[in-house]
Amino acid sequence: MIGLGLAMTSFFAGLGIWLGGVRPYLSRHGGVVATGVTWAVSAWADWQQCSDFAKVHHDPQAAVWARRFLLTQAGILTGIILILCNV
Repeated sequence: MIGLGLAMTSFFAGLGIWLGGVRPYLSRHGGVVATGVTWAVSAWADWQQCSDFAKVHHDPQAAVWARRFLLTQAGILTGIILILCNV
């Protein structure tokens, strides 16, 4: 149950960070907002663009959004591993 809770919480947090943080930040600051085949592909493409934007422009806020999104993805992966271990 812990794994499922972690995976679901991280999924919804990641969705919120992507739709409410990463994507609008890129749109406002001239980054390239990528549209993929699925929401997951779009989210990862936007994360990559945000990370690259932070490096090129030395933008600490973009780096924060990229790290937050990546942490939620790590939470999803950890949750899946816990589910597979019956935790």
